[in-house]
Amino acid sequence: MVITYHGMGLIKVTHGDMVVAMNPIGADAGMKPVRFGADLALISRNAPEWNGATEVNFGSKTPFVINGAGEYEVTGLFIKGFYVEEEVEGDKYINTIYTLLQDGINLCHIGALRSKVLPEKVKEKLGTINILFVPVTSRRKDLLSPEDAYALSMELESNIVVPLYFDEEGEDTKALQGLAKAFGAEIKKEDKLTLKKKDLDGRGSELVVISKS
Repeated sequence: MVITYHGMGLIKVTHGDMVVAMNPIGADAGMKPVRFGADLALISRNAPEWNGATEVNFGSKTPFVINGAGEYEVTGLFIKGFYVEEEVEGDKYINTIYTLLQDGINLCHIGALRSKVLPEKVKEKLGTINILFVPVTSRRKDLLSPEDAYALSMELESNIVVPLYFDEEGEDTKALQGLAKAFGAEIKKEDKLTLKKKDLDGRGSELVVISKS
């Protein structure tokens, strides 16, 4: 499994010929669109930064699009989506948290989450999380602060935590440094995260920063 980060909340997961786009960026999101072909697209929020499924309809690949809660199986991948209601300054919206089970590894993308405390009924259904993708920012009210991102990461007890959104509008070093400090870790960026299930043995609550591709 190879995981790359493409800005905002967009994660690309590649395993063999299978490509999954988690929260592809829409053309109206205010940044240069990221285009690649995907077999599966997961959409957490109906907003340009999160719902760019058309941008990963590219080349020979047309994605199967999931944009809501439920349980799904797509070509051997097992996906679960969980609704969480959010509100920012009177603006209410639905955010969908996804888990993706692939090659024995359970990935979780929390999407456009702003609350560090998940509903208990959602938390108990996430299962054991191996890789947690967490947007973190010091600039916005609709995503988690470094402190809240750390608190949620500790609550969910994943093997690896991958921060997202820290490079929005230029690198948000304050948010990334705050998160790294909470973890007691140095910021060491990787171009990509390549791993198999066995590589997770002995790793717990480890912060891994993937550079924007």
